[in-house]
Amino acid sequence: MSNQITFSCADWAIRKYAPIIPAEKYFPNEFKSLPVGEICPFDFNKAASQLTVRQCPAISSYTKAGYIIPAWCDIQISFINDTMKIEMSNQDYGYEIHSSEQIGNTVGDQFKLRMAVKLNSPWSIVTEQGYGLMWLPYFYHNKNYQALPAIVDTDSMLNRNPINIMFFEQKDTLIKMGDPLVQVIPYKREDIQAISKSYTEVDHKRYTNMLGLNKLSRFGWRNFIKNKIKYRLESKDLEVDK
Repeated sequence: MSNQITFSCADWAIRKYAPIIPAEKYFPNEFKSLPVGEICPFDFNKAASQLTVRQCPAISSYTKAGYIIPAWCDIQISFINDTMKIEMSNQDYGYEIHSSEQIGNTVGDQFKLRMAVKLNSPWSIVTEQGYGLMWLPYFYHNKNYQALPAIVDTDSMLNRNPINIMFFEQKDTLIKMGDPLVQVIPYKREDIQAISKSYTEVDHKRYTNMLGLNKLSRFGWRNFIKNKIKYRLESKDLEVDK
């Protein structure tokens, strides 16, 4: 199979009950509970104000891109004054702490706790030559933690990659087995040449041509501009060895 990514884990229980999940199959509850919005197909001016974020094709595509690496065990983070305590139901993989001195001000001020927890993932990830992984926080999931973004050359680097997470608030947090830790999106590594130029009549014509799509159907025009990518997953070796 071309464009293949391989996730391997030595622990059968993790592969069976906390597996890698295609992001499309892990649709956040916050999105599920949000109505699409009711609009009149003949009232163009009011349509935009009545639609919810679920109708945004760009956000929808992002939530369905790549794969989710979920927590492979329960992880309890608690605090006593300024001391962080971490307890894991599975202690085989462990963690490390990146101090505030190591992080500095590089991540802005959205994280009130200026420390990162480096979780030693049980998953080894390998991509085909020329492909890497965008290592992204899983947005649109209402939790107190978020993974730090990164790009990993999984075709050439060590295939055991840790997950660094930070916390928005210094409050006790339980990450349950199966909760999403990070979203990984494969991409083809290619050189890109960018151009900055004046907006031309050709550019404007393309814009007006594409804009005409929303007059075909107020309910389904977004499907005309979306190019879907299938992120599949074939699970193997899930039977208990006899």
